[in-house]
Amino acid sequence: MAGVSFELQKLLQKGTLTSTIRAFLYGTVLAAGPLLLTIITVGVIAWLSYGMLQEGPFRLFTVTVVYTFAFTLILTGPFQLVFTRYVADKHFTRDFDHIFPGFITSLAVVSVVALGFSIPFYATMKLTVPIAHPVLYRIAGVLTFWGVSMVWQVIGFVSTTKEYQKVTLSYLVGTILSILLASWLIRKI
Repeated sequence: MAGVSFELQKLLQKGTLTSTIRAFLYGTVLAAGPLLLTIITVGVIAWLSYGMLQEGPFRLFTVTVVYTFAFTLILTGPFQLVFTRYVADKHFTRDFDHIFPGFITSLAVVSVVALGFSIPFYATMKLTVPIAHPVLYRIAGVLTFWGVSMVWQVIGFVSTTKEYQKVTLSYLVGTILSILLASWLIRKI
């Protein structure tokens, strides 16, 4: 985040209200935007699907999503912190050739840790909610946990690119597409 703070300081040095608001919005979106937009997206999807699922499976979905996000943030946070510091150091020394290999390494490490945590968890968890396909639920749970863990690493990498407008736009487009696709799937299913 060091590189991000330097860029935000450049915006703030302009001294205008517009530049201050832009710096605040970019900083907020880059730091908490993905999480906030994801919460909004999941909330909208849950609202759209309310009444279409039985109460038990609906609660299971909600609990699965909430705990997936909580535990993936806790699990991947230290790795993301180290990787972000690494990228900031490489930017400072202008050693850009090692950033992408570092990113791939961080993805591999987080992938192993996420699967090492989620596979035993979902394999041994007791389902108290009757669902039609418990094995598919367990597989989906593992894949969701793994996927969200990878997304946190990608977000850390993307936030270091200094392409704030593109990153912000991609978050917003992803949110809109997710809601539209979920809405279409809910009506279809």
